[in-house]
Amino acid sequence: MAFGKEIKRLRDSIHLSAQKLADLIGIDAERLRKWEQKDLNPREEDLARIESYFGLPLEGIMNLENLRDAQLVPRLNTDAIAKAVDRIIEARESKGLTQAAVADKLAAALGQTYSLRQYQKMEAGEFPKFKKEVVRQVEVILDVPIYELIYEQTGNAPVRQDGPPEGPPMSHMAMRRKRKMEEDADNDGIIYVPIAAQAGYARSYSSGLYLHQLQKFVLPGFPYRGEKYRVFEVKGDSMEPTFKEGYHLICERIQQEAWQQIAEFYAYIIVLESDIILKRLAFKDQENYVAISDNEFYKQFLLPMKDIKELWLVKRKMDWEMAPGKKYKIEI
Repeated sequence: MAFGKEIKRLRDSIHLSAQKLADLIGIDAERLRKWEQKDLNPREEDLARIESYFGLPLEGIMNLENLRDAQLVPRLNTDAIAKAVDRIIEARESKGLTQAAVADKLAAALGQTYSLRQYQKMEAGEFPKFKKEVVRQVEVILDVPIYELIYEQTGNAPVRQDGPPEGPPMSHMAMRRKRKMEEDADNDGIIYVPIAAQAGYARSYSSGLYLHQLQKFVLPGFPYRGEKYRVFEVKGDSMEPTFKEGYHLICERIQQEAWQQIAEFYAYIIVLESDIILKRLAFKDQENYVAISDNEFYKQFLLPMKDIKELWLVKRKMDWEMAPGKKYKIEI
C-alpha cells in the first residue's frame, strides 16, 4: 500500500480529520493532504512525528509490504485488552519468567522462530488478528485465560456498555502510546500543565503525542510519581484566598467509576471539553455536581458529570509565596 494511502487509512481508523491530525503532530494540513493525495513522501523530521503519533517504526510506515502479517485485532475494547495485558504480566512474573524466556517457549511450542520483540508487542497490548494460535500458546505457557477476553469479548466491535458511547474506541496504536507515556511518567516525574497549555490539554488530554510534548515536574525524593498524578497551574481568582493564580497543584486522578463516591467539598481540577477549572464539588444528585468557588464573588453552578472528561483531586499545593519577616523583641 502506498505511503499516502496508508497514512489516510491510519487516520480514518481513529476518526481523525486531516486538519486534526496535522494539528496534533504539528505540521501544515495542506502538506498532509499532499502526502495523501499525491502520494509524496514526507521529510525525515515529519516522518518522525508520524512515527511518534501512531506508534509505528519508520520502516513500518515506509515499507508496508508486511503490514498485513502484523495486523492486530480491530476496534478493540481498551479495558478488555488492558486486563489481558495485566493478566499476562502478572502470570509471567509469578512464574519467575523473563519476557525472553516466554518468547523461547513460544518458539518451541509453535515450531518456528518467535522473537522477543514479537512477545513484547503482546505485553504492550498488540495482539495478532490472524495468528491467534500464538495467544493460545501464551495461555498454556503462563496458565492464564486471555483468549476469550481478547477475541470473543471484543470481537470486531467494542464491548457494549451502559449508556451512550463516549466516542470511537482507542486503537491499538493509541493504547501503545498511552502505555509508553505511563512508563515515561513513572520514570521521569509528573506531567506539568501550565496555564498556557490548559486550553490545549482540554482538547488533547487523551493524545499521547500531546502529553509527551508537555514538561515533566520532577523533584528528588518527591512522593508523587507516575501517570496517576498531574501538576496543574492555577489560573484566575475564583478560588482565592486558598488557591491564587500561579500556585501549582499536585493532583491525583479520580477514575470515572469512582465519580459518584468522591469526598464532598474537597478541591478538584475538572477537565471539560474546552477548559480546565478548579472548584470544590458537592453532590446535587446522581448525575450532577454543584461547583463551589472559595471566592464568594463567584456563584455556585450545576456541573453535569457527563460534561467532565477528567477529574483530579487536589493533594498538595505549592504557593511560591514567603511570609514577610516578623519583628521580635530581643530578650538577651
